[in-house]
This record gives sequence, structure tokens and C-alpha cells, in this order.
Amino acid sequence: MLPEVFIIESLRQKDHRKKRLEGDLIAQILRLGGRNPIYNLVESKDQFIEAIEQFGKSQYRYLHLSCHGSVDSFEFYFGQMTFEQFTDLVYDKLENRRVFISACKAVNNHLANLLIPRSKSYSVIGPYEPVRFDAAAIVWASYYYLAFKNERQIMDRKLILRTLRDLTRLYQINLNYYSISRKEGVKLKQFNVSNKSAGR
Repeated sequence: MLPEVFIIESLRQKDHRKKRLEGDLIAQILRLGGRNPIYNLVESKDQFIEAIEQFGKSQYRYLHLSCHGSVDSFEFYFGQMTFEQFTDLVYDKLENRRVFISACKAVNNHLANLLIPRSKSYSVIGPYEPVRFDAAAIVWASYYYLAFKNERQIMDRKLILRTLRDLTRLYQINLNYYSISRKEGVKLKQFNVSNKSAGR
């Protein structure tokens, strides 16, 4: 697979009108660094499904989803989608890939336990609390900069953990990292402002 980022962004109508589009900014930062991101701003469910299909065929290793979220669903330009509906849509396109989600409250046990075992994805990463648009854009741009620094081609677990820890300390953002373990199933590593990096 290609060590590149595929971005799907779908926010509320007012966010699109006001150009509060973190995914577009992330794509620009990645291009400045010599990467080849694919960026999709979608407004209809058909466009969303088409973007997911395109990701599946792209061989890009990393999916970045920018949207709104809650503890049990995503909110896109075209409406809400439960985690179950989302998993049904993407499960066969995530094997051996990593998913980065920029959506308030969505990266939680409910989502991870649905998505990771069924899709066989390596990990799901993102905030587990509300995050401002500017903070989210800065955190994700910084993450990808550090992850790809010095022309790195692989985001291994050690690199991801170190980068998430550093970002939590620097930006005071709480993050969840879910991954799969043969012995323990879905595992959570939490990066919390109060204790920097605490296991479950």
C-alpha cells in the first residue's frame, strides 16, 4: 500500500459556507511536504459513498475523516450516520489500514469495537472530546508532519505513540488510540492532558 493520506471531509452546511475546512488545510500541508494526499469535500451521501469506494481502490494506507460526531454517530453535511451504518459502508476497505477521525466524541469504545474487528484495520485514532476547528487543524497537520518527517514511509506503533504523546503535551488535546491485539482484542491507549499517556 501507498504511505499516503486519503481525506474525506463533510461538515455542516454553515461550516462549508464559512470555509471551516480542516481537511483542506491538512491536504495543503501534506502537499507542501512532498506528499500526495487525495482530498474529497462531500455534500451528499452518494458523494460520500463514492469517496469511500475511491479510497478502497486507491491503495492509500491512511484514511482521514473530518466531520462532526457524537458518542454513537457521525454528522455529515447530508445528515447523521450511526457507527453501525458507517461500519457497514467501510468495513471491507480498511484491512491493514489506519483510520484517523477528527470528530468530537466519536473515537470511543463503541466505534472501535464495531469497526476494528470487522474491518481488520490496524488502528483508529482521534479525540474523544469536543475540539475547536483551529485546534483540530493544527493537531492533525502537526501529526502528519511528524509522522512523515525525514521521508518516513511507515507509521509503526512506536512512532504513533510517541507522536500522540508529544501532541497531547504541546496542544493540551486528549486523544484515543485504539488498536488490535491478538491476545487482548481491541486495546485503548489514552493520551490525556492530566497524565499524558495512560493505559485503560
